[in-house]
Amino acid sequence: MNPFEELEVDIILSGKCCYCGACGAFCKYIHYENERPVAENCEHCGVCYDVCPVNYFSESKAEIEIFGEKRKDDAIGYYREILAGRATDENIRSKAQDGGAVTAILTYLLESGAIDSAVVTGRDESWNPKPIVAISKEDLLASTGSKYTQCLVLLGVKDAIKMGKKSIALVGLPCHVKAIRNAQMSGHSLGAEKVSVVLGLFCMETFSRDLLKHKLEEIGVKIEDVEKFDIKKGKLMAWVKGEVKTIPLKELKDAVRTSCKFCNDFTAEFADISFGSVGSDDGWSTIIIRSDRGEKIVKGAVDQGYLEVQPITEKGIEAIRKLASRKKSCKVVYTQI
Repeated sequence: MNPFEELEVDIILSGKCCYCGACGAFCKYIHYENERPVAENCEHCGVCYDVCPVNYFSESKAEIEIFGEKRKDDAIGYYREILAGRATDENIRSKAQDGGAVTAILTYLLESGAIDSAVVTGRDESWNPKPIVAISKEDLLASTGSKYTQCLVLLGVKDAIKMGKKSIALVGLPCHVKAIRNAQMSGHSLGAEKVSVVLGLFCMETFSRDLLKHKLEEIGVKIEDVEKFDIKKGKLMAWVKGEVKTIPLKELKDAVRTSCKFCNDFTAEFADISFGSVGSDDGWSTIIIRSDRGEKIVKGAVDQGYLEVQPITEKGIEAIRKLASRKKSCKVVYTQI
């Protein structure tokens, strides 16, 4: 079998494909049909097999290459500091999720010239997620908010490279983070080194957009009418015309993407900085600073007045650790080293 056929047998047909977009981003012969990678005129280069974060990911190699040392915290991964943070800009805070720390940092990076673009997840009016190449604060504000469905984010990296961008920030879930790290460590000339900043988002699981739509219809909600989603206290919350509708997460188990059962990374352990709501007060984001680059970025955003931070409590850190450990203990572990 050629490399794509192996990937098809081992990952795609077995329901493990996380639909991250890495194989299509770095191989011109791959496109997607019905949320599955499809190869035409494959030249057997093996790129798809090498970048797939589900097929293979070396944790120990990644930690040494990204952070310079191995983790001391098995649940959360390697980190230097954990803080709570939020945007100082009221406009960002009013539109973004959990205080808008991610948007504030990206705005700082763009306006300071540290990056020339940011690949983020946007959506259409029907909550179909799509990768966006943001080059301004306005672009970032147009794509704020959690979608809770999977997106081919890595295709946004492909788009940014085609646009001639040379210093790209990527915002993604743990699978997207591992995918770009695999591409950077693969040994292939893919342009992945142009992604100079990797920001990760906490993720327990994502939902099939179509199955989520049906679940919402069962409580009388059209997904097109939803203004915002959030998850708090074991419930999915949907804002519809000023009213909050909720669905217990236990009732959404059937809507969870099959591939999520094979992921054991809650806190996006291989990002430069990871973000989530767990562990911080309402209106604040938990910020896990992991790399030297991430540390400099947070300091710069604070010093330039884009971000405000405060210490996080030990109780907050334990809350993160508890969920991270739960995800690791409940998942089917695939090839990890």
